[in-house]
Amino acid sequence: MKKKKLGMILVTGAMIVIIANTINYKMCIVHGVSMKPTLQDGDILRMKKYKGTIEHNDVVAIAAKNTKSDIQYLIKRVIAYEGDQLDIKNGVVRVNDKVVVQSADITQKINLKIPKGKVFVMGDNYRRSYDSRDIGCLNLKDIIAYKSIPKK
Repeated sequence: MKKKKLGMILVTGAMIVIIANTINYKMCIVHGVSMKPTLQDGDILRMKKYKGTIEHNDVVAIAAKNTKSDIQYLIKRVIAYEGDQLDIKNGVVRVNDKVVVQSADITQKINLKIPKGKVFVMGDNYRRSYDSRDIGCLNLKDIIAYKSIPKK
């Protein structure tokens, strides 16, 4: 009888953990090289589901339509969000007058205030990332999940 009760407790505990993970977390797979060297193609991330709060430098999964009209996720780093002043020139990225990135691989020139409800994201592989420098600011509501991951 004790073995049966212990088994029931273990099964119930496992179910609670699985349900809690499903409610609070999302598993995301990195596709491509845009986040190298921090993340590699094929890396699997356990990310918190987005509920309205992110920080500068968080890595986010953003819903994006691809050419086949199914949903694919972009995994990128948050550089600036609504209300921030962004300035990119001469390989230097400044947010609110603070230098956040410097790289000779950043060739764009951008100066803008991030609009309400928007976020500016970039991949860590500045030369080979399709990100807000190409497609502009993305909607905060399109963020699916986030995770704090330091740059390598």
